[in-house]
Amino acid sequence: MTLAAMKQNVLELDKSWSPCKCISVPEAFKKVMKGVAEFVDMHENAYAQHDFDSWMDLSEYREAFEQDKHTWIQGVSQKILAPFVIRVKTYDHAKRGIVKFSRHNVYIRDNYTCQYCGMTRKSENLNLDHVVPRRQGGESTWTNIVCSCFSCNTKKGGRTPKQAKMKLIRKPVKPIWTVDLELPRVRPKSWSAFVSDAYWNTSMENDNEE
Repeated sequence: MTLAAMKQNVLELDKSWSPCKCISVPEAFKKVMKGVAEFVDMHENAYAQHDFDSWMDLSEYREAFEQDKHTWIQGVSQKILAPFVIRVKTYDHAKRGIVKFSRHNVYIRDNYTCQYCGMTRKSENLNLDHVVPRRQGGESTWTNIVCSCFSCNTKKGGRTPKQAKMKLIRKPVKPIWTVDLELPRVRPKSWSAFVSDAYWNTSMENDNEE
């Protein structure tokens, strides 16, 4: 197996897509093979979750058509995509607590999914929407902010969902998880949707988005 790939860090997310910790590649494979976690693949503007078998199928396809675009581990019979992110299927109860009200954590709470059309996107293709717009007295709170795609955000504009004849997938609530994670200085680009610098963790009290 490729030594460099085996030494890389893998970001572990909990069920709510909240980053928990950094683990090793062997540990990531062990958790997925046990069925307690799944690999997360970022491709274009969407996320895909994979068990071990579908990850091997994905590796075979990308080795044939996109070999130069990925990091590989040399297996016994084929090259295997090096994982960068996994998601465990249960919450890490030890990390529950009061979560900071931030852009990044709203994205995590809403599973990187537009709360109007239901489409999942990368963070750079998402926006935040005040359910009740500021111009109508809406506040920047957990219960009035939702994740939205650019299209739905533009369509809704400065109106309430009812006024825009749009429907929320689910009512926004204040989450009870928290993020307590030490990150390496150098981290994979694919982590940026889940852990970033000050922009994602800055308070949104003065956010100007509708």
